[in-house]
Amino acid sequence: MNIVELIPPDLTALSTTGLVLLSFLTSALTAAVGIGGG
Repeated sequence: MNIVELIPPDLTALSTTGLVLLSFLTSALTAAVGIGGG
């Protein structure tokens, strides 16, 4: 499976990277305070 296939074609590389970083940060934040995350 290629990860590029999961990304909608109308997203740019910058916005995709931003979304990944944002989701990673929120997951790390919630995991740090004990809500969950991953």
